[in-house]
Amino acid sequence: MSVKFLLFLLSIQMAYFLAIACTTGQVRLANGATSNQGRVEICINGVWGTVCDDFWVTNNNARVVCRQLGYSTDGARAFTHAYYGQGTGPIVLDNVVCSGNESNLLACSSYILGTHNCDHSEDVGVSCSSLPASYPFCSSSTCDCSYQSSVNVSTLIATATPNAVGGTAAAKASAIVLAVLLLILIIIISLMSLSLIYYYRTRKAVNNKEPVCDDRRSSTLKELEYEDVANSEVVFNMSYDGRQDSLGSASLPLPPIPEDLYDRIYTEIKDCYL
Repeated sequence: MSVKFLLFLLSIQMAYFLAIACTTGQVRLANGATSNQGRVEICINGVWGTVCDDFWVTNNNARVVCRQLGYSTDGARAFTHAYYGQGTGPIVLDNVVCSGNESNLLACSSYILGTHNCDHSEDVGVSCSSLPASYPFCSSSTCDCSYQSSVNVSTLIATATPNAVGGTAAAKASAIVLAVLLLILIIIISLMSLSLIYYYRTRKAVNNKEPVCDDRRSSTLKELEYEDVANSEVVFNMSYDGRQDSLGSASLPLPPIPEDLYDRIYTEIKDCYL
């Protein structure tokens, strides 16, 4: 397995991870005929989930979703009983109650995240106006709004700032967690790739190793005659009529060796290994 192929697999995994990543609190509409309608899905800790329809009975909840997505809240409608089809994955919100003025769905009242008594047949949906959200024209001290009376700018800022700050803090925390998870994933894949490269290189080196033999000696029988026999002194101890005597093998005559064996080659191989 080549290094280029491993890097290619790593890039595919990173691209897939980045494609499915999302920020906690982010919402989207799925399975609708147009982009401004569909099943409500919300991201929690990088995972998309659905919302149960318990208490999803007024259009105030739909207005919050439409506002968060950048659509006008005029004509926003809420739907229950998986009107836009059943989703998959976790059900992350239940008993959601909004006043209609919240900046995001997590600012509404609800059960603790992940707590519910529903199944996906109760997934909620919304339909928003296709028009973008209209923002009031503000002068230095007042805002001229076509749908409500003029309000003081300081009051508007005071009520909007907490939600904005909370949403920004949650987004930053989610981004940090996502970056750490991505870094850990890259480190794990890199270590696996290096291990595979080391394994295949070691295996290739072992397969290419040639057998080695050393201390190989070739001799003729004539050369071995005195080396292996005549030069090996053996002492024979004999006793005859109580008389001790000894006789060395060097003084014994050796039997004649046939001529046809003199030129025969004998090979001794010691310590031959692969």
